[in-house]
Parts: sequence; structure tokens; C-alpha cells
Amino acid sequence: MARAQRRQSRKSKRSEAASERRNAAATDIAVGSLDGGAAARSKIAAWMPLMLIVGGALAYSTSFKGVFLLDDIIRIRDNPYVQQPWYSGTWLGDKLRRPLVSLSLAINNDLGDTLAGYHAFNLAIHLFAALVLFGIIRRTLRLPRLRERFDQSADMLAFIIALLWTLHPLQTASVTYIIQRCESMMGMFYLLTLYLVIRGATSTRSKRWYAVAVFACICGMLCKAVMVTAPLMILLFDRIFLTESFRDALRRRWGLYIGLAVSLAFLADGGFMTNMLNAAAKLPTTAAAPPKGLGGIPPLMYAATQPGVILHYLRLALVPVGLCFDYWWPVATTPGRIIPPALLLGAIVFATLWAFRRKPAFGYLGLWLFVIIAPTSSVRSLQSVAFEHRMYLSLAGLIAIIVFAAHSLIEKAKANGSNAPARVGVALAMIAACALGIATFERNKLFHSELAMWEDVVAKAPDNPRVRSNLALSLAKKGRFDEAIVHLEHALALWPDYGEAHNNMSMALLRKNRPAEALAQAEEALRIWPGNPDAHVNKAGALLDLGDPDGAIQSYERVLELKPGYAAIRSDLGAAYAQKGMLDKAIEQYEIALDKNADDAMAINNLGGAYYDMGRLDDAIAKFRRAVEINDDYADAHHNLGLALKKQGNVEAALASYRRAIEINPDYADAHNNLGSALLANGDAAGAVAEFEAALHARSDFPIAHTNLGHARYFLAVAFEKAGKLDDAVKTYRAALEILPDHPQALARLNALLARDQVAAGAMQ
Repeated sequence: MARAQRRQSRKSKRSEAASERRNAAATDIAVGSLDGGAAARSKIAAWMPLMLIVGGALAYSTSFKGVFLLDDIIRIRDNPYVQQPWYSGTWLGDKLRRPLVSLSLAINNDLGDTLAGYHAFNLAIHLFAALVLFGIIRRTLRLPRLRERFDQSADMLAFIIALLWTLHPLQTASVTYIIQRCESMMGMFYLLTLYLVIRGATSTRSKRWYAVAVFACICGMLCKAVMVTAPLMILLFDRIFLTESFRDALRRRWGLYIGLAVSLAFLADGGFMTNMLNAAAKLPTTAAAPPKGLGGIPPLMYAATQPGVILHYLRLALVPVGLCFDYWWPVATTPGRIIPPALLLGAIVFATLWAFRRKPAFGYLGLWLFVIIAPTSSVRSLQSVAFEHRMYLSLAGLIAIIVFAAHSLIEKAKANGSNAPARVGVALAMIAACALGIATFERNKLFHSELAMWEDVVAKAPDNPRVRSNLALSLAKKGRFDEAIVHLEHALALWPDYGEAHNNMSMALLRKNRPAEALAQAEEALRIWPGNPDAHVNKAGALLDLGDPDGAIQSYERVLELKPGYAAIRSDLGAAYAQKGMLDKAIEQYEIALDKNADDAMAINNLGGAYYDMGRLDDAIAKFRRAVEINDDYADAHHNLGLALKKQGNVEAALASYRRAIEINPDYADAHNNLGSALLANGDAAGAVAEFEAALHARSDFPIAHTNLGHARYFLAVAFEKAGKLDDAVKTYRAALEILPDHPQALARLNALLARDQVAAGAMQ
């Protein structure tokens, strides 16, 4: 009986506690259902989420053709950790150290590995985050402390803030730049955590909401270390909007805050906390001069530079003109570059703290801006001083400040009872949203092309060696090697120890048929970065062009040691064996490459070259045709096809192949020379002369083209003589003899013409 009474007593206490929690929720912070209460909703509130989705989708409709840029290359395209099925778990070893992001990349890879797929995933994250932001603001404005003032305008204010945030072109750095889903995924989970806490605080089943909030927080921690600020911002939100004191917040939701504290154990970017502490400890240290390359910036220099960077972010948020994908922001080292931005930013921070003291709700928005950006813009030195994606979440706070300030002015203007100011305010907000959406729509087009993006960045940040090097690489892909070399020279002048630029210079010089210089650049790249397989590839190519196939084979084998799975290099190794005359070993390497990738155009082209050297013209032509079917921009394959067709006697088809190779690469000296030979064989001496001159323009040290030009000029002079253009014939014979002074036919015909002129002159006298 006593036991039953005790059980009944415990049950009664639990019931009373639950009743007390329900009453507290009902009396202190109760709000309406998900839509915030039907009575308070505007007529179009139900359509606002759909309008957010449609507006965002339209603004980013041009993003799906975006290509891989910067870190996309190593983190996605060439990342073996995310190229295996997601369920294999290889993504757990990704050096990105952001497991949830790596998992998402692996899933994208499994779904087809298309650029459009990656962009669709990024956009879905951004749009979901926008919906959550809309929900946070709308529910916050209907909390008891704000309901009286904002209940009627909550939907519209939430919609305007979320819409402007969604459409702002500053967000393209986190949405269209694929790898920066690190930022947008973290931002989505950050917002979701806060939203779930608000739902829990306004629900009688708060524990369920809080449990999901902790899970969302852990997910954010697994995306990016900026999530470390979430527990603090949630505690501040609780204190300002939900409870009377920090003690009250912790008492009511102690389980939630323990969970949020535990989530820090899942923080991505291993060593973040240690790095922050080390940076703080090293603050007194500095350097005589800032480093010229990436990273290595002393914490004090980094911190001194950040006021200028943050002010630039704020300016872009207000006037998004001059967006730059990769700044290479200069480190501030002079008082003029440090003190004025620091004073101005200090004044803004002081105003934020004052507002937090006097008007906490308004001050919270300022803290949202500065606290969230602090991990990347304070003392922890990162490789790049400035990147626009770091404003992804902070931007919401700034936009909210502007919108609420405008709303306050409108409320004062409405004192006479007129609704005109509100209509004007909404109209201006919609105009701003349209302008931002159009700017985002246009900004996304830059992501369609590496060349377009790097040209834009070089125009805005001309002293950025990384982008100079990337622009050079894009120009080289278009066959514009002279322009590429100019940009690489600029990059190396800015950063002499930039290994990637030395490597790219080596590649460009190889394509300009300057193998000795290319070899020197490749060796310099390897001095700086000994384990760079691409530099070994360029070194091997230079050695091959210099007639050292043994050295080339050694370098190619080193590449395979560094990257055992680098099947494509087998084709180059085969070419080295082919130069040694070891065609069987060459074909063996080509077949290994094709076993890994049946559509490897280079291996197919090289296999065709081996067949050509063996006299198997039909097989060679079939392989060359297959190579150009796979890649119509493959100049070497078109050129080789022309060689085989000409040798087979199909001169007209050979001419078309040579011309296509030259169209792809206007500086292709061998193609110009062989086109000239084919034209000469076809009786077009004038065309042959033009092609041989183009070959010598592309490669001044080209003895065969020089000799061929002499012969072509001779035949052109003969054509002039037969046409009765004797003056032109004399000039052209002389031009031929400048190259071939011992050409017997040219000497005989020139002397005959000159003798004929003398006889004619004597007869006239």
C-alpha cells in the first residue's frame, strides 16, 4: 500500500511538472501554429515560401553551366576520396576534413557526376536555408516581446529579409562556387538549429525539438568550423527574446545547452580550437615583410588587415559592385592601411554593443554579423585574407538591420493613419530584390568559363599571381600561348617561388617549342614542390623534345610512383618508348591506358602514331579519326590524321585536317609546315609560301620550314614567270636565293630573266 502511494505520489509530481511546463509555454512564449496564427497572416503569406523558391531559382537559373574553379579541381574533380560510392566510406578519409560535405560530394558523384547536379544540390541547400531564415524571423517577430509591434507585419518583414538575402549576388561565392557548399551547408544547419530551438521553446514537446536541434548543430559542426559560434548565438537569442536572464535560460533549457556543448566535439577542421589559441599566443610576433605567397601571415598582421576586409564586405553588402572571386588581398603593414579602417570598424562595433545594451533585439542583429564572421576574420591566420563566401550568414544580420530600420521610419511616417509609406517601402524592397536578382543572374554567367572568370579577376586584382597563373592556363587551353607566357611572367615577378606558375610556364614553353626553357621551368617547379607529378610530366616532355627519351622515361616512371593510378600518363610513356624505336613497348603502354579509359583521346592518338611508324596506315587513320571524334579540339590528332591521309595520297582530306589543327592552335608550327608541303604538292605555291612563313613566325628556329620556304618561293617565282609577271618573278627568285643561295634552277632562271632584260634594253637603245 505504501509502495502504491509512493508511485502515485511520483506520478502526481511528474504530472504537475508537465502541467507547469505547459503553462509556462502557454503564458510566457506561446505563439500560433506553424503559420504564426491564421488571424495575423497576410493574404499572400501562404505564397511567400513558394515565391522565395521561385525567385531564388530564377536568379540562379544561369548557375547550372558553371565549371570547376580553384579548389573545385582538387576537392571534387580530382579527389579520389569522393569518387567512390558513398556507401564505401572512402569520403571519411577526405583531407577536406569536413565529413558531411565530403559525403554530399560522394552522393553527387554517384548521381552522375555532372556539373548541373552539383549546382542543383548547392541551390537546394541555399533555398532551404532561405525558407528556414524566413521561418526564424517570422516566428521571432511573433514572440510575446515583439508580437504587439510586429504581429501584423511579421510575414512581410520576414519575406523581404529572406528574399533580399537569397537574391544578393554576394551569395554566389557560396552557392555557385561548388566547393563552398561547405559554407552554405554550415549556414543551413546553423539556421536550422536556431529555428528548432525556437520551435522547442514554443512547444509543449520541447525535448523533441531540442534533440533535433542538437543533431542539426552536430551536422553543422561536420561542415565547417564557423559553426562553433552557434551555441553562443543561440544562448544570446534565448536571453534576449525568450527569458529574463542567462540563468533562467540555462535553468529552463539546461539539457539543450549541454547538447550544444557536446556538439563542439564534432567540430570539423581538426585543430580549430588549438589553432585559435596558438594564434592568440602568437599575436605579439610579426614579420619584417608579409609573405608573397599563400599562408604564413603572422596573426597580428592578419588581424590588422581584417578591418579593411570587413569594411569591404559591408560595402559589397550595401552596393554589390566590384565582386571579385579571388582577391589576393594585400596584407596591411602601414599605419595608413591599418588605423583608419580599424577606427571606423571599432566605431561600428561600439555602436553594436551600445545597441545590444540599450536595444538588445536590434543589437543582436549586429552581433550576428560580427560574431559569425569572427572565426575567419580575427586572429586565426588563413591562407587567403579575404573571400566573399565568408559573409554568407553574416549578410542576413546586415540586411535585417536595414529592413527593420526602414520599418521604423515607415511606422513613424504612418502616424497620420496613411498606408502609403508602407506601400512605398514594400515597392522599394521589391525593386531592390529585382535588382539583386538580376545582378546574381548575370554574375553566375562568369562561372560558365574559366577564361571569363580569370579575366574578370585579373581586371579587378591585377597583382594576384594565383589568378594570373590560372588565366595563363586557360589561355593555353585556347592555344594562346604567347599571352599565357606574359601572364606567367607577371605572376612569377609577383611571387618568384610560385611552383604552380613555374609548372604552367613549362607547359606553355613546351607548346611554343622551347624545350630547353621549359625544362628549366619544370626543374624550378620541382625544386619548390618535389612531389608535383605535373611538373615531372612537363620535365619528361621537355626531355623528349630535346631528344632524351631515356630521361623522359625516368621522369614518367617517377610520375607513376607519385600517382600509381595516373593511367593517362601511360600514353606519354608510350611516346617516349616510341621515340626510342621500341614500338612494341609503346603500344603496350597505350593499351594499358585504354584499358583504364577506352575514350582516352591521347592514348588513341599515340597508338595511331605507332601504327603510322609501323606503316599500318589504315589502322593509323582509324585511330586518328577516333581521337578527333572524341575530342574535336585535339589539334595533334587532326595534324596526325593529315600526315597519314597525305601519305595515303588523299591530299584534299589532308589539307582539311591540317587546317583544322591550325584553327585550334594558330601557332602550330608543324601543322603550318605540313600544310605548306601539301599545298605545294597540290600546285598552290602562294599558299605554301604563306604557310611556311607562318611556321617560321611560330617557331623561328625551324630549319625544315626555312628550307621549304626557299623551295616554295622558287615555284612561286616560276608561276609568276609563266604568267608574264616578270618583275614579281625576279623579286621572288631573289627571295628564294636568300634562303637557298646555291639553288641551281633559281640561279639559272634569274640569270636568264636578267639577261633577257638586258637584251631588251639594248634593242630599245
